[in-house]
Amino acid sequence: MLRFIPALALLLTGCASSPGTPSPTTDEPFDAPEVFHPMDRFSEGTISNIQPGVDRVSHGIEASPAAAWDALVQVYGNLGIEIAGLDNGTRVITNPDLTVSRRIGGERLSRYLDCGSGSIGGAADTYRIKMNILSHVEANPDGKSTVHTTIQAVANNPEGTSNTRIPCASTHQLEHRIAAAVAELLGG
Repeated sequence: MLRFIPALALLLTGCASSPGTPSPTTDEPFDAPEVFHPMDRFSEGTISNIQPGVDRVSHGIEASPAAAWDALVQVYGNLGIEIAGLDNGTRVITNPDLTVSRRIGGERLSRYLDCGSGSIGGAADTYRIKMNILSHVEANPDGKSTVHTTIQAVANNPEGTSNTRIPCASTHQLEHRIAAAVAELLGG
C-alpha cells in the first residue's frame, strides 16, 4: 500500500499538468517596462535595461529616419560596438551586455566614461567595463530625424579578488561621436 501512494501522486500530478488541459485563468501578456534600482544592477554585475534617470543624449539629423537608421547601424560597426539587438521597425539598436576593456572606437574609455580614478589614472582605462548602450532613431514631423543614445556602465577591477563594481557616468562624448558620425555619413 505504501508503494502505491507515491505512484498515485505522480500519476495525478502528471494528469493535472498535461499539455491539453487549459489553465484556469489566462491573462493576456503585456509589455511592462522593467524598472530596477541602479544599485541592484551594479551589485549583480549585469546591466540589462537602461535605468530611469540615465541621461539620453539627442541630436537632430538633417536626413530621413530611414537614412539615419542605415547610417547608425554602419556607425556601430565602424566603432566596433557589437550589436546584440536590432529592431528595424522601431529603429532601435542596442547591446545591453557589452563588455569592453581599455578602448572603444580607437579611443581610451576614460574619454567616454567616468568611473573614478585607479592607481594609474582613469579606472575606465584599466577596469573591465560592462556597458549597456542603446540608440534610437526617431522620426520628426518635418521628415527629418533625431538620434537618441543612452549609455549606462559599471566597472570591475580585473585584478585581485575584489568583486566590487563601480558605477560609471557617461561623459556624453560617445553619444556625441555616434551622432556626429551619422551626420558625417549622410553628408551633414
